[in-house]
Order: sequence, then C-alpha cells, then structure tokens
Amino acid sequence: MVNILINPFMKYFILSLVAIVIVSCATENKQHTIVSGTLTNNSKDIVAVNGHGEAYELKVDKEGNFKDTLNISANGYYYFFAGRERTTIYLEKGKTLNVTVNTDEFDETINYSGDLANENNYLAAKYLYNEANRDMQSLYAKEEAQFKNALSSSSKSYDSILSANNVTNTAFLELEKDDIRYAEAGNILNYETYHKYATKNDSFKVSEGFYSSVKDLNYKDTLAYKNSEVYRGLVATHLNTIISKKQEEDSTANYSVTFVETVNDEYANGTIKDNVLTNYLSGYGLRPDEHLEKIYSTYISTNPTKENLEKVNKRYNVLKDITPGKISPEFSFENIDGSTTSLKDLSGNYVYIDVWATWCGPCIAEIPSLKQVEKDYHGQPVKFVSISIDNEKDKQKWKAMIEEKDLQGIQLFADNNWESKFVQDYGIQGIPRFILIDKKGHIVSADAPRPSNPELRTKLDTLLKS
Repeated sequence: MVNILINPFMKYFILSLVAIVIVSCATENKQHTIVSGTLTNNSKDIVAVNGHGEAYELKVDKEGNFKDTLNISANGYYYFFAGRERTTIYLEKGKTLNVTVNTDEFDETINYSGDLANENNYLAAKYLYNEANRDMQSLYAKEEAQFKNALSSSSKSYDSILSANNVTNTAFLELEKDDIRYAEAGNILNYETYHKYATKNDSFKVSEGFYSSVKDLNYKDTLAYKNSEVYRGLVATHLNTIISKKQEEDSTANYSVTFVETVNDEYANGTIKDNVLTNYLSGYGLRPDEHLEKIYSTYISTNPTKENLEKVNKRYNVLKDITPGKISPEFSFENIDGSTTSLKDLSGNYVYIDVWATWCGPCIAEIPSLKQVEKDYHGQPVKFVSISIDNEKDKQKWKAMIEEKDLQGIQLFADNNWESKFVQDYGIQGIPRFILIDKKGHIVSADAPRPSNPELRTKLDTLLKS
C-alpha cells in the first residue's frame, strides 16, 4: 500500500497563508472552540494552534495541562504545535477538543476526546498510515496502470480508516474527501517527471489519456486554497508542470522570470496569485541578478496586500544593493592563523568567496571541486576565500576540518555566524553560497556558480581576459 501525498520534493513550492496574529481568548460562548489537553514529558510552557491566518498560544501548567477558548474564524484544518512537534487537527466553532500526548513519542501516542474526537483520531491514524507507506521512489517507479491502482488502493485505505474511527461529520467528510482527491491529482500530475527520475528514463512520456482524470480540475478555487494545504500543494504542482514544459522549450530562460510570468498569466489578481508570488519571492525566488527589477515590478503590478508587500520588500531591499556592479559589502574576519583578513586586503585581485560551515553536507561536497579550481588558477590574480559561519563554540571543529581536508585558500571565521553583518548584507538564507567580486571591490555575482559548475571557469576566464 502507498500513501497519497504531494511528493516531498514539491514542498519547496507548497505555499502557506498570510501573516500570523497572536491571539488568546479567555471567555467562552457557544461559538467559541475549547481546546484542552495534557502533555507528558513536556518541557515547554506553551502549546500553539495555527491556521487560517490566525495563531493562538495556550499556556501549559506545571502538570502539563492546558485549556483555552479560541475564537476561530472558520471551521477546518489547523496545526497543533508542542515544542518542535506538529500535527494537523480539525476544529469547528462551538465544539471541544481534548488532546493527550507523550511528547517523547508524539505521533504514536497522540489521542483525542471531546466533540471532535473521531475526526482528529482519524487524522492521527491517517498520518501514521502515511508514514508507514512513504516510499515515493517505489510509487513513481511503477508503470502507469500499477501506479493508478496504487493510488486507488490508498484511497480505499483512507475510507477504511474513516470507518474505523466512526467519522460521520458531513462537513469534515467533505473536506477530507476533497483533500484525498487533490492529493491523488497531485501525484498524477507529478508522475511523468518523477517516473523519469525513479526509472532513470529521461525520454519517458505518459500515454495519451493518462491525465484524463485531472483535466477538468479547478486550480483557481480561492476557498479551497485558503482551507487546504493539500490544495495549495496541488496548485504548486500544476504551476510546476506548466513551468517545466516552458523550461524544456527554452532551457536558457531564467526560472524566476518564467515562474512570475506564468503565475501572472494563469491567475487573476487576488488571494492565490498574491500568496503564490509572495511566498516564492520572499524566499529564494528573488535573486540579486539582472532580472531583479523586472520581477519586482511585475509583482508590484499585481496589487499585493500590504502585509505581503512588506514581506517581499524586506527581501528586495537587501538584494537591490548587491546586484552586479554594486560595491561589495565589507568583511574583516579572523584568519586560521589568528590574524585578521579584510576584503580591502585583497584589493587588486578577483575574489571568489565560499560561505560554508562544517555541518553543511552540500558545502563539504563542493570541497574537491573548489580545491581543483584553486589549483588550476594558481598564480592568477584570483583569491579564493572560505568564510565559515559555524558557531563560536565550534571553532575548533572548523580548525580540525581545515587540517583534515587540507583546505587551501584564505580560511576565515565569521564573527557572528548567520547574524554576521556580511552574511546579512548579502541576504544569505542557505549555504553553500558563492560570491564573485572584481579587482576594485565591485560585485560580479552575489550568487556565483558553484565550483562544480563549469560556468564558474567560463566566468573566471572571461574576467581574466578582460
């Protein structure tokens, strides 16, 4: 049996709802929802309930008990948080829900009582079923008929879990049936792309009629988008399918430009367009390159909400100062030998910077390529600088790895890890991150190719010939 879930690779696109407002209510009436419970092995003094643009904090006493009255805006799915653990719950106005859980075995022990016990015990059982059957590689490796049979089998399993938990709530059943349908549709839309990956057959194409069951789906249902994370995932999958086809037709097209143009063409101004673009552009969608202004101006033209505009502006205001040709932010960090090295010290050379950390797997994976590039450009006016953003307490690990890996170039240790001014000025949200600066301290690329990417050598050769 297999679960029907939006593929984990797609979570990059799965888009959350608007800004959160912290709310706590103390009075009760028939339209308010009472959430209570008991945590064992708990070390936190609050639990939280989030959803539909709202967030509630519930105080936990010394015995692990909590209870509060929530003035929720809508019936539907919410998230319940206890420390780092999270699970989906279902709430309705005027109903009660009691949660008991051992936080050491969160998913395995969570249990519900109260008016909404059946609905939520179903969700808990469904989650465990999904976890036990999360083999996406096997699912997408199946041939078309087997694949669709597996999806159908999982739908029947969900029906059995609903029956086992005596779920008769019509409103909940309608929501859940829709979510199961959306998830199945998402898997069908993903099939061609991920079957290629699972079978290592890049030429694979689905048969005619494969998409017949999803061709009439409505990807513009604003209410479903607000209420259902699975539907938001389906919208993301739908958009990714369109964008992937455009990228196949023109592999040189900038992905972010294509993404923004596609969303702009597919959706009228409103909730879906606003949230899809905001979540993408406030994250990794905006890049400090020659496309920044075009993408930003397109976003502004969609009339985003004030809250969403603030999110994107926060990112944009950092990136606009690190586009090609701008003066690079400065750094002055401790060298491996205990001295201090600044960017000004390297004036007169091209500077290739690697921002990394000892705990970062992808960073470590680039080391062999970086060492080879350093060797190949030895004697050229190019300085290779590696800046670690490890925590201060891990400085010895940093020194040990430099020796263990025989790291070359200039090895520096940032003064305040992620909070270092240099890291903040470059808007670095993930590592490894590579930066290329010219001889006069101007930015060539604030997001330069990795050492393993042949484009780096092309760029360096062009600079050295100029």
